[in-house]
Amino acid sequence: MALVFSGARLCPSGASRCLANSVIVALTTLLFVWPLVWNRFPLVYWDTSEYLWRWATVRPGFDRPIFYSLLIGASRPFPFGLYGVVLFQAALTATLLTLLGLSVFPADRRASRVAILGGLAIAASPTAFHISTLMPDVSTLWIGLALPLIVLSPVPAIAWLAGAVTAVATTFHTSNLLILVGTVPAVLLAARFTGKPMARAAEILASVLVFQALAFGWNASRAGLGFSPRPTGSEFFLAARLQEGGLLERAFREIGTEASPRIPKERAEDWARRLASRPRSVQGLLWDAESPLNRDFPGWRDDVTDYRRATAVLRPAVLLGLMRHPFEFVRTGLDNVLEMALGRNQLQGFVPHGEGSGVQRVLAERWGDDVNRFRRGRQGSGVTPFDALPRYTRFWTLATPVATALAALLVTVLAGSAFHRGLRMPGNSRAAMAAAFLLCTLVGVDLLACGVFGMAASRYLERVVALPFVALFVLLCSRS
Repeated sequence: MALVFSGARLCPSGASRCLANSVIVALTTLLFVWPLVWNRFPLVYWDTSEYLWRWATVRPGFDRPIFYSLLIGASRPFPFGLYGVVLFQAALTATLLTLLGLSVFPADRRASRVAILGGLAIAASPTAFHISTLMPDVSTLWIGLALPLIVLSPVPAIAWLAGAVTAVATTFHTSNLLILVGTVPAVLLAARFTGKPMARAAEILASVLVFQALAFGWNASRAGLGFSPRPTGSEFFLAARLQEGGLLERAFREIGTEASPRIPKERAEDWARRLASRPRSVQGLLWDAESPLNRDFPGWRDDVTDYRRATAVLRPAVLLGLMRHPFEFVRTGLDNVLEMALGRNQLQGFVPHGEGSGVQRVLAERWGDDVNRFRRGRQGSGVTPFDALPRYTRFWTLATPVATALAALLVTVLAGSAFHRGLRMPGNSRAAMAAAFLLCTLVGVDLLACGVFGMAASRYLERVVALPFVALFVLLCSRS
């Protein structure tokens, strides 16, 4: 299809450049899936088991949207379909990266350098492991690469295509909605800084946000809750964050003391007592079998009645905890941010999944020969990246703080340059600065959103840890 970049085709030097860009996309796609080759099967998390089966009934759980599960389900009719999901994830990443280079440097060979150097940075980082994983975490990387295209692409069709990728990717994981909302001001600032049409960026982002409301409303209705244009389960994750700081127990104790009409005094005191004996962690509320949530409402993830009753108990405590202890809530969240930024627990989410695990059970029930392929893989036989690649893990434990510091430095410097030098800079330099600014802003927003409203899970930063290095290469190429 003929696309136009400022009067030139997508392949500015004719068929040879078109072929060169296609080869770059193909090679970086293969480069990104080296963890798949190493493991001999797509990598998995504990959560993967739910994504492997929920597509069949199109029935979401209340704690996560169903959309990524539908992507996995679409691969089922094909041989080696789960491998195809990973190849699709890698190919989309490679395509977005190549288009990023072409948008920053239209009709310029430096676009290829961005794709090649950026591809090497992604392939060398833990981000590559999440490209090769059957989990929606890779979608945050897609959002990071697509947002600069919305601003910088000279071709409206490419900008709207990037908006469509952003819209769909945002539905895959609840944290993506927070990240998208947090980066909207940066996108509009980048459009103004580069002199690009701000109206186009605003229209695309508004369309993306409207799509989220419709998608999450449909997701809630499929879960049996009626149409509600927000992610389900938000009270549960906020309650889990309060539990992490010991604030949920305190909130229930205060409710019991004040005899709130919304929660009987006996129940509030009972929950406070039982929460005090559980770990102060997200797991201590959501996944601990002995937590009052799982003891009183064991079906809260799937049963509408249990979900509504649990929400009725948790919502007053969450509101009270946030209103009376906001600074402690933020402080514990910033502790999570610091823990992730320092690179702790690198790749430790990839635990073994041997016989009897949820992943193996679902594969055996619904995916035929894939269960045997999984058993022959490293992770299915008890070997994990953390154990098998100790030098790699140690390196990225040191490199992750460098990446976060680089992101913070580039955001600060580039934002300052935008105010001091403005539109007097050469066009390509402005575009490169805007792209680097957006890539690094997404990393910062990802850290804050997941740390403050989620937990200190290393995968939340691993999935985008390569972006500061991609941003650096974009800036270096603009100087050559």
